[in-house]
Amino acid sequence: MTVALALPVGLATGLLAVALWQAIPMIRIVADGPLLASLGFLQPYVVVLAPALGGLLVGLIALAVPEVRGLGVPWVMAACTGPRRALRPIVALAKPLATALTIGTGGSAGPEGAVVHGGAALAEALSTALGLSPTRRRALLACASAGAIAATLDTPLAGLAFAVEIILGGFSVTWTSYPGTLAALLVSTVSAVAVRHAILGPAPLWTAVSQPLTRPLDLLMLAVLGLLAGVVAVLFSWLIYVAEDIFGAWRLPAFLQPAVGGLVVGIVVFLMPLEGLQAPLLGTGLSAMGTVLHGEVIWTTLALLVVLKVTTTALSIGSGGSGDLLSPGLVVGGALGATWGQMLQSVFPGLCGPISNYALAGMAAVVGAAIHAPITAIILGWELMGDVSALPALIIAVLIARWVAGQLDPLSAYTTKLARLGLRLHAGRDAGVLDAVTLADALGPLGPAVPARTDDPALAHAPVAEPQYTLTQALSLLDQHDADRLLVVDPACPGRLLGVVRRADIQDLYRRAATVGLAHFEPITSNEENVSHEQAPEPPPSV
Repeated sequence: MTVALALPVGLATGLLAVALWQAIPMIRIVADGPLLASLGFLQPYVVVLAPALGGLLVGLIALAVPEVRGLGVPWVMAACTGPRRALRPIVALAKPLATALTIGTGGSAGPEGAVVHGGAALAEALSTALGLSPTRRRALLACASAGAIAATLDTPLAGLAFAVEIILGGFSVTWTSYPGTLAALLVSTVSAVAVRHAILGPAPLWTAVSQPLTRPLDLLMLAVLGLLAGVVAVLFSWLIYVAEDIFGAWRLPAFLQPAVGGLVVGIVVFLMPLEGLQAPLLGTGLSAMGTVLHGEVIWTTLALLVVLKVTTTALSIGSGGSGDLLSPGLVVGGALGATWGQMLQSVFPGLCGPISNYALAGMAAVVGAAIHAPITAIILGWELMGDVSALPALIIAVLIARWVAGQLDPLSAYTTKLARLGLRLHAGRDAGVLDAVTLADALGPLGPAVPARTDDPALAHAPVAEPQYTLTQALSLLDQHDADRLLVVDPACPGRLLGVVRRADIQDLYRRAATVGLAHFEPITSNEENVSHEQAPEPPPSV
């Protein structure tokens, strides 16, 4: 059933992405046309005033739909933890509209989060109408997210990886908890991209010269680029929330904050035009990346672009504007990689590969480190360039950047927002629920006294747990031992087996608690409902 529903979800998400991409230039035309003509002597300052006006309109929308402010992906991640955080249908219209206004008037942000958020809201409405189970509901939200990334950036495989890594909590969780979801994700991404190609065509974002970076010096320098990208990605995410805190501390009404943020962005763009680049600080900035990839901009300008794009994006999103950091992250990473590539070519002429390869590796590395999704970033870089020979460079830079980011900050740009909302995730699940529910809630009445270790092949290597173990501890134990069952023993009498709890039992228990809320959650009172009934065989008679 989920596979069948993935088709309309993918088609709807593809249409949403196309509508957003079409709306952004239309708003830009209005800002450069009627708005410019009405300003009179202020016409030279339209680049300053347009982002402020867009921010004001977003602030007014946020009065009715507060979810449009800032990043959209964290709302979908929160919704996946249980129906209590369901997405409102109005978000499907309000979020893309607010993002189109932010980007179209010159705010620095990306459209990806709006399509993920809006598409997931449509999937939420469909799952509610059909009364889907929590598992199928979450799978459908993941399908919408996959289709959103696929259609927005024309990267179907990256969309699938994004849904698995970000929305479902990782590849291992997806294979064990949602084994039938992969086919649905494929249907959603393919259908969403088909809609994009049917309307916008299959034109790539950029074309650039690429060749394998296999020389030892290139590989070493890619590792250094990964270190730099990891630091930049953490600073990028951190500055967004610093801006959010600064604006939140003001006594300025919330609906005016995006306008002030837009005004500051406009001033920065006005004062720093960055000659040789096509408006890299306005909107997504992706239009400037073709020039960057071809190495047509000097490295000092590119280095300045890294600083200014991070700053303007932090101001746009942190002040309450609507958008995502994926597209700006590609710009920041591309400029960082191209800067590094140019510096290397000046120091080691003829010994390093093309600047475009370093720029591409920088794009993927910054994005992967910022959102803590390395597989998504590697596939994204490969699909954007369309050259499999770039994979080694992408893998080296992205994995090192992700490691550095994890060392500096355990939270990604998305999970930081969730933490500020009081929600911690563990493998895509609400860690608050996982830490509050114990295995004792799964066992009910004590079982018969039987030996904790038997010669049953299914239980011979099962790890041992105690009733007071939380679901977090239980899942970690299962992962450490690559097991599917836990033997729960009496702590007062380790030889007494209280029950056998499967991974599926833990998942069912979590879903019950996440659905009704901890305040109303009642533990299972009988082994009949949620505990495996595998009977441990009698111990073999002594000889």
